[in-house]
Amino acid sequence: MDSQRYRVIVSGELLPGYNADTAVAAMAKIFETPNDTLRGLLDGNEHVVGQGLSAEDALELQSRLDSIGARCRVERIVVAIVVVAVVVV
Repeated sequence: MDSQRYRVIVSGELLPGYNADTAVAAMAKIFETPNDTLRGLLDGNEHVVGQGLSAEDALELQSRLDSIGARCRVERIVVAIVVVAVVVV
């Protein structure tokens, strides 16, 4: 089982040929959230829209967002483990 986790990031831009109102309405259905709340996702800035996802779920969300014109990407979440050694004298 793959324990690696991923996040989906919307770039804030539409893919060429897509309409913002149509994309926002489609995102509202995907995220089950009102249109007005999601309009900010297309403001030209990056936004994380999925966090801690399996690779399969992240790729599925990316595919759905691409299909409605929301430019996005999947990133692997890197977890740093810090080991601290304590020496008692």
